[in-house]
Amino acid sequence: SAGAACHLGDRADSAPRAGAVSRKRRREAGSVAHFRNPREAVTFSSVNDPVATASPRAVRLPDQDVPGPAGRFWAGIGIALPVSLPVAWLLSYAGPLPFFLGVFFFALFGLVLGAVVYRIASPARPYGKWTVFLGTTLLVATCWGLSIVKESRDFPRDMAEEAVKRAREIGDRTAAEYRDDVARSIRGYLRERHPPGGTLGYVHWTLTEAEIKKGSLPIVAHTLRASQGRWTWAIRVVLSIALLAFGVASQTFSLTPSAAPRGVSSS
Repeated sequence: SAGAACHLGDRADSAPRAGAVSRKRRREAGSVAHFRNPREAVTFSSVNDPVATASPRAVRLPDQDVPGPAGRFWAGIGIALPVSLPVAWLLSYAGPLPFFLGVFFFALFGLVLGAVVYRIASPARPYGKWTVFLGTTLLVATCWGLSIVKESRDFPRDMAEEAVKRAREIGDRTAAEYRDDVARSIRGYLRERHPPGGTLGYVHWTLTEAEIKKGSLPIVAHTLRASQGRWTWAIRVVLSIALLAFGVASQTFSLTPSAAPRGVSSS
C-alpha cells in the first residue's frame, strides 16, 4: 500500500543518517582515545559540522587541580635567588630613606622577584600550597637578610662620614685616615657593647640605643646618632618585610591549585 511504501522509504532514508552519526561518534572517540595525557582530553570537531572550527580544543579535567611535581617551581626559586643579590644591594640604600619612602621599593622589587619565579614555573603549575609557601619564604628571607647585612656593613663608614663632617680637630691625620679610624672604633664598639658585633650587633644597637654618646669613643668628641630612631627603624623593618613578602607572594601564590585557571582553554 502507499502507507507501507512511505514507511519503507523513511526507514531507507534514516539508515544512512544513522550510519553517518555512528561513524562520527567513532571518529570523536578515536580522537579522545589517542590523546595519552590523562590530565587533558583533545576532541576534534567533524569537518561536516558547520558550527565546528578546525582548531582542537583542550578540555581541562578536574584532576588538573591536583598539585604536580615541584621541580620546575624550585628551579624558578633557584634562578630568582641570584637575582635577589643585586636587588638586596639596592634595597640596603632604599631602606634608610626618610619618611618610609624606601619601603615601597621592597614591594616593587618583590614583584620583580616573584615574576621571575612565575615565568619559570608557570608551565607546570599547579604546585602545592606548602611548597609555594616554603619557596616564597626562602626567597623573601634571603633577599631581606642580604639587604640588612649590606646595611650593617655600611653603617660604620656612614657614621664615620658624619664624624668627619662635624669634627673640629683631627690632629695630623687626613680626613680619609680619620674616617677609617672612626669606622674601626665603631666596629670595636659594637663588638664590645653589643656582641658579637657585625650585623647582629648593629640590629641590637639600633633597637636599644640608636646612638653612640659623647665620650663612648675617644676619637669622637660628639654624639653620633643613627639616621632613624629605634621605633622608626623597627617599624620600617616590619613594613619592608611585609611589602617584600606581598610582592613576591602575589606572583608565586598564583601557581597554587586554587589560583590555577579552570574550565576550557584554547590550545
